[in-house]
Amino acid sequence: MNIVFKDLSDEPEELDRLSRFYDELYIAGFPDPDERESLANMKRYLKLRRDGWYGPNNYHIILALDGDRTVGASVSDYLATPNCGIIEFLLVAEALWGKGIGRKLHEATISAFDGDARRIGHKGVDAIVIELNDPFRVPPQEDNYDPFERAMIWDRWGYGRLCFPYVQPALSADQEPVACLLLGMKPIAAELKDEVPPGTVCDVVAGYMRWAMRIDEPELDPTFVAMRQFLSKLSVVRIEPLSVYIGRDPVRPLTTKPIKGVLDPDFKTATDLYARAFPPGPTAIDVRMFEQAIKWADAEADLDYHLWALAEAPGRPIAGMISFFVMPRFGFGGYMALEPPLKGTGRARVAMKRVEEQIIRDQPEAQRQYIECVPNSPEEAVFKSLGFSPVPVRYYQPPIFDEERFGSGRGPQITALTKRLGCDYGDVAILPQDFLRDLKVWLAQVYRIADPEASETFKIAQSTFGAR
Repeated sequence: MNIVFKDLSDEPEELDRLSRFYDELYIAGFPDPDERESLANMKRYLKLRRDGWYGPNNYHIILALDGDRTVGASVSDYLATPNCGIIEFLLVAEALWGKGIGRKLHEATISAFDGDARRIGHKGVDAIVIELNDPFRVPPQEDNYDPFERAMIWDRWGYGRLCFPYVQPALSADQEPVACLLLGMKPIAAELKDEVPPGTVCDVVAGYMRWAMRIDEPELDPTFVAMRQFLSKLSVVRIEPLSVYIGRDPVRPLTTKPIKGVLDPDFKTATDLYARAFPPGPTAIDVRMFEQAIKWADAEADLDYHLWALAEAPGRPIAGMISFFVMPRFGFGGYMALEPPLKGTGRARVAMKRVEEQIIRDQPEAQRQYIECVPNSPEEAVFKSLGFSPVPVRYYQPPIFDEERFGSGRGPQITALTKRLGCDYGDVAILPQDFLRDLKVWLAQVYRIADPEASETFKIAQSTFGAR
């Protein structure tokens, strides 16, 4: 295979090649029509480039060609003001994944940006920016490529997540804004290694909207106004490695070992660890209830239950455990306990990222998770540091009678916390009707209460939401 890269012009022959690529690869690569650019627009942008409309900026459609066959492509924009390139998309024919074509296409795209930058007096481009689906907001079932694996590819190419709430504006009057994306950056200039000035990010977003999305006055677009307002409150915008964001932190490796039943050799190790971390008390359960939870999930179509043993790496001793339920719209945390060498190393954050990944893999419609904690406990402080916020409700855990039964009366008052999957940036508001809907489900599925609305837990929560 001899791959040649072609930066298209608006010559008729090259427009025909673009049309074939659009029909054969592009539509399949972008199943969401709100994220898809039209072929007519692509052709028009190439003409605008020839006419000089872009000025010092530029627009590129680079095809990867194997003879007459298009096997990949990137569409990108060079933005002169921040001296950054934007890769709108980069895709390779599915049959050729894993052949290194994507990496070479990426390098060809950066080379084009460097040429743009040198033409206006720079030594090269300062950074490359990408849009990609947030793995915690776009389920693998709804993407053409596993979004967690895609994030790891871009991570290996040097990209990190720009830590601010990015929303792609509507691309036309018939489309909607897209709030399930991340804006990532590969810093090239030394001063952009780990963080970016908020003004630079504003310039990137405004330039992207102006020159790629053709929004003539970005400052009037409500999505841009909201992003600029958020950025104005920051001193810097962090670049978080994508591997860290999705729980694949190379500095804090973590192995999760699913436990399927009491006969699993890790069951006793994990439940003994639980018993050491959670001594008998009003919110602790008998370790035999873990076996019951596995049986409940096996019998319920709309309930998944996970009990994991945690270790630093395959073959290393188990030093943690975590349990959680997944229901159609949310996840519900059971218990998490860590011991040395995992405890105190930031592995709790990694573990919760893995939990969120499992939640969205189990239930594509899931958007958040809940956890219960003893008020003012060290556990509550840990979960708050991980992005959880208290639900504004008076919450009483149903009483635990024995290793198999809960009651519908009033147990201890504890704190119910919630978090949206992925990163919230402080936006954790939940509507009363949404919380009460979810509460009924976990009272029925987790606490096995036949009539959740008649339970004291539900009645008190219903009467006190917003009154804490």
